[in-house]
Amino acid sequence: MAFRNLSVADLSRSVAFYEALDLEKNPRFRDDTAACIVISEAIFLVLLTPAKWAQFETRPVPDAHGICGLPVALSRDSRAGVDAITEAAVRAGGVEPKPATDLPSVSIRTARGPDGPTFAPSRMSMGEPTGERPDGRSRLAGAGSGNRPRPISVEGKCSR
Repeated sequence: MAFRNLSVADLSRSVAFYEALDLEKNPRFRDDTAACIVISEAIFLVLLTPAKWAQFETRPVPDAHGICGLPVALSRDSRAGVDAITEAAVRAGGVEPKPATDLPSVSIRTARGPDGPTFAPSRMSMGEPTGERPDGRSRLAGAGSGNRPRPISVEGKCSR
């Protein structure tokens, strides 16, 4: 299992934000200081008030409005799916800080929740892209060492 802790100033507002993205909360792990948002059977967002965060960490709460610590990638099956979840985030009080990235094998949009955490809905073709790179160099299927890093995204409920 993987748990991504997010510090939030207003727990109710943050829960409502993630529910507007069609994510569910786990009622077994909720009180006035924390809530658990289910991404998949094995991946969870844990929303913590600053007081609750301080029970787990001695360092200051990161300012998610000023820095980007660890974006949460949400895999979608299509560009339309990427658009739908991003637009739902904006309607629910989030912001889209930059234009979409569209390449032959990937589409990514970025949204920030009301407390600043960043998530990146994306569509990725796992096949090897061909054609030209943005820098004009050739990109050939199967070329290279095979040791290149591969994109990592959150799979599960969010990709259906």
